[in-house]
Amino acid sequence: MRDTTHRPLQIVVTITGVLLLLAAARAAEAPKEPPEKALTQAQVPQPVLDAVNKKYPGAKLRKFSEEVDEGKKVFEVELTAGKEEISIDLTPEGKILAEETRITPAALPATVRTGLQASKYKGWKILKSEKVVHDEKPETLEYELLVRSKKELFEVVLDRDGKITREEAKATEDD
Repeated sequence: MRDTTHRPLQIVVTITGVLLLLAAARAAEAPKEPPEKALTQAQVPQPVLDAVNKKYPGAKLRKFSEEVDEGKKVFEVELTAGKEEISIDLTPEGKILAEETRITPAALPATVRTGLQASKYKGWKILKSEKVVHDEKPETLEYELLVRSKKELFEVVLDRDGKITREEAKATEDD
C-alpha cells in the first residue's frame, strides 16, 4: 500500500516552485528604462531651453541629460543661478516637472532637522541636501537628503513639517 498523505503537499510545493520560476523569468524579461544619457545643449529641444531661460534668465547652463521616467521622456538641465546650484526636470514641451536647489544642511528648516533626528537616521551624516518644488507649485516643497551611516546610504525625503515621506537605499552617492 502506498503512503499518499504527503502527495498534496508535494503538489503544492511543486506548483509554488514553478510559479516562482515563471515570475522570476517574467521580471527578468520586463523592459528596463534606459539609463540617463548625457546630451549637448544642441541636442536639447528648444522648448526645454526656452523654459529654463525664461525662469532663470542669465543663468549658466552647465549640464544636460535625458532619461525615461515611468515611460515618459524627461530632460534634466543643471545650472548655476547666482550662487545657487539648480537641477530642473522638464518635459520635451518645456513643462517644468521639478526644481531641485542644492542647500547646505545648516540651511534646512528646523522642522526638517528635528524630523530627521527623531527618525532612525538620527546621527547619520548628511552628504547632500536639496529643496525640491514640483510642477512650480510652492505648496509641494519637500527636502531630499542623502544620508550615510557607517554601513548604509539612503535618500530620505521629508515634507516641510519634517515627516519622512519616502526613503530609498542607495548603492552609491551617484544613484
